[in-house]
Amino acid sequence: MADEPGVSRSKIKRRPRMNPAEVRRRALATAEQMVLSDGLMVSMDHISLEEVIVRAQVSRSAVHRMWPRKEAFFADLLIRLAERNELSPSVFDPQTLSVAIAALRADIDRLATADGRFALLVEICRQGAIRNFEANLAEESWYAFVVLSATGMSFDDEVRTTLSAKLAASERNYVDGMSRFYALVLPILGRRIRPQFAAPIPDGAGEYLYLAEVCSSAIQGQVLRAGLTGGNLLPDLRVPTDDVDPFGTGVPKPWTGPALTFTSTLIAMTEPIPGHVVDRDRTERRITAALEYVEDARAARDPDDRA
Repeated sequence: MADEPGVSRSKIKRRPRMNPAEVRRRALATAEQMVLSDGLMVSMDHISLEEVIVRAQVSRSAVHRMWPRKEAFFADLLIRLAERNELSPSVFDPQTLSVAIAALRADIDRLATADGRFALLVEICRQGAIRNFEANLAEESWYAFVVLSATGMSFDDEVRTTLSAKLAASERNYVDGMSRFYALVLPILGRRIRPQFAAPIPDGAGEYLYLAEVCSSAIQGQVLRAGLTGGNLLPDLRVPTDDVDPFGTGVPKPWTGPALTFTSTLIAMTEPIPGHVVDRDRTERRITAALEYVEDARAARDPDDRA
């Protein structure tokens, strides 16, 4: 019986054919992990499509039917990488927001006067900008952004357009997050966005989008400059100055270029709220809301690290 051709063939177990969607998912996911493990480079030449096929355990013929040219596979891989929020030149860093709120709480009594509120605003900006600049440099997401942008230039217009849209969407997540934080914290300090800079969006936070975009660009440009020069640029943007009082608060402190740029921009684009009256209970509620927002942001960024 075992020698009968029909019987022997019936006992042969063939691997189920993988559907195209699963082939695509596994091949791109495998290549993505290879790139992230080896580090991004300004080309995809170091990624072997044959090695991707072996590691992903997918059919070679299925891969070549889906991507007849390896350049087409690498274009899809590049776009997939651009969808990762952490591969962005701006880091939405909850710790920066925590630093800002801690600075607010440390001198909360200064909210009682206009001069005190302004001095506290300046100090919050100084501490937050220094922390955010350092966080951007430490995570090196700026490098990924530069590499993705440079690599995309070698592809056709359609790929470049899609890549730009994906990178912009990642940046928009950061800007949206900062816009909401400004909407929560600035009223505590008796500040509001100047009408000329307010985005016409009715949800409250949306009106701070232009401020968030401009401030993000100011920090981002200096992160890229400092990162690409590797500290060889003199003077080094990362090195704080001697104590100085550039905004006339009466309290000299060490400053950095990014902190000066961020603080100047935020002050220029906002204004005191006319007739602002400090209500301690309302202030505490707003601070609590800001803290809850920071914790939600932290949980969303690090879901496995909930304190």
